[in-house]
Amino acid sequence: MSIESEAAMADGPYQDQAMGLWARVHKSWTDMRGLTRYLLNQSPSEGRIIFYLVLSDLIFFLSWTLKTVIFPGLEAAPDAPVIIGAWLLIALMVRTALFYAASSIVWVMCKGVGGEGSWRDTKAGMFWGSLVSAPFGFVAALLTILLLETGGAGLSDAWAVIIPFLLAMVPFVWYISAGVSEAHRFSQSVVLFVVLSIVVFGIIVALIMFNLESLAG
Repeated sequence: MSIESEAAMADGPYQDQAMGLWARVHKSWTDMRGLTRYLLNQSPSEGRIIFYLVLSDLIFFLSWTLKTVIFPGLEAAPDAPVIIGAWLLIALMVRTALFYAASSIVWVMCKGVGGEGSWRDTKAGMFWGSLVSAPFGFVAALLTILLLETGGAGLSDAWAVIIPFLLAMVPFVWYISAGVSEAHRFSQSVVLFVVLSIVVFGIIVALIMFNLESLAG
């Protein structure tokens, strides 16, 4: 944690119990490590950190549902309710399970390079980072809708969806990296950010290429 974060916590602003959840999210945008340490010092229960993940799941669901409902090509589609139901299942079940699996892998990886955090600490950092970054995903959904509605300056519909999604992944990976780095007492978040970025964006690019090949076939 930075000297500034330690000084701020010593002065007491993060100890104000009246500070609401979204106020903490907002402060995390500029001091993710300080707020993560504040969270970890409270020894949050499993239920509490799951609550943060489920909230981020719901924002993820709203983001993709918004695009499904508003995008003219899908608005009148008879299977739109089925698509929305599928996104709800993906958000609450699949995404949650993937986060648990990913947190265990990240925990083992961090412990292998000298990390001090437990699996609970790793989950807390990742799940809180997911919630902190969720509003950026929602803004990306609005940008996608804008691009689709206006023709996206010549972009195809596929790239009008892909580009905002990739942009939203930057804060997603950054805040998770900062949360996990604080959980494991790493001095810097950059190294983990680079490693996770390579993994996450590598998976995304592979999926995009696979989808393009499927469409071409």
